[in-house]
Amino acid sequence: MKQLQTTLPGLLSAVQAADSGSFSAAAKVLDLTPAAVSKNVAALEALLQVRLFNRTTRQLSLTEEGRAFIAQTREGLSLLEAASQAATQGLKPQGLVRLNCAVGFGRRYVLPLLPAFYAQHPDVQVELSLNDQTVDLVKEGFDVGIRGGSQPPEGMVARKICTLESVLVATPRYLKARGTPRHYSDLAQHDLLRVKFLSGRLSPWLFKDKGKVVAFEGPAKLLISDPEVILDAALLHMGIARMGRHHAFDALQRGDLTEVLARQHDSGDASMAMFYPHRAGLAPRVRVLVDFLLSRLAQVTALQN
Repeated sequence: MKQLQTTLPGLLSAVQAADSGSFSAAAKVLDLTPAAVSKNVAALEALLQVRLFNRTTRQLSLTEEGRAFIAQTREGLSLLEAASQAATQGLKPQGLVRLNCAVGFGRRYVLPLLPAFYAQHPDVQVELSLNDQTVDLVKEGFDVGIRGGSQPPEGMVARKICTLESVLVATPRYLKARGTPRHYSDLAQHDLLRVKFLSGRLSPWLFKDKGKVVAFEGPAKLLISDPEVILDAALLHMGIARMGRHHAFDALQRGDLTEVLARQHDSGDASMAMFYPHRAGLAPRVRVLVDFLLSRLAQVTALQN
C-alpha cells in the first residue's frame, strides 16, 4: 500500500502526459506545475527502472515499454475511478458524461433520444459535442465517441452501430426535367451536388465497372461542407447528390427522392461505431448512457441496412 501511495501521483502524471502529449498540457489538467508532473514521472521511472518517455525540448513520445505500461495503467486507473464512484454514489448513475459525435448523426439520431434517457437517469448530465473533424477522444477528455470507423483509440473499445451505406439520389422532378442516368458516364451531363470537407477533401463517387471499382470525378454544380445539407440541396431539385442512406431514408420512403444508378454505384463499407473505455472500468454514469444509446439506435429502422 505504501508503494501505491508513492507511485499513484506518478501513474496519474504519466497517463495524463501520454494522453495530452506534453508535461505542460498534463499539468493544466492535473492542476500541477509542469515541473511537478516531470518529477512525478521521473520518480515512477526510477522505481520501475524503465524509461517510459523519450524526451526532447520539443517533443514527448512513449517508448515501447511505456506504451504497454500506460495501456495497462489506464485500465487500472479506470477501475479505481469506477470503484470510487460506486462507493460514494451507491452505484447510482450521476454526473457529467462528455459525448462527441458527428454533426448530422448527432442531430438526427442521438439528440432525439436524450429526453427518454433523462427520464430514466435524471441525475446524469450529457455534454454533446458535435463536429465533423478528426477528434482525439482520449486526449480531449471525452467519455464516449460516436464516429465513423471501427478502429478504437488506445484505451477504448468499439461497438458497431451501423453500416454507412451511401446512395445517389435526385428528386423525381429533377430526373423528369434532365433525364435519368443509365450509366455513370452519363453523370457528366448532370448537375452534381458534392461534399467538400473543411479539410479540402472531396468525398469520392465510386462505381463498379467490369469487376473493378472506378472513381468518377465529374465537376460539381454545388460544393457543400456539411454532408447533411446536401440532402436539403437535393430536395430543392438542384441535382444528383451522394449521401448516406440513413440521411436520405425518410425522403426515399416518402418518394421525395429517387435512388439512381443503384446497381453500378459502390456504396462502400464505412461504418458508424461507438467508442468508450473498456466496460470493466466504466463509471455508472457512462455505462448507462452507452447501454441506452446502443439499445435505442439498434431499433432505428433507417440505420438497419
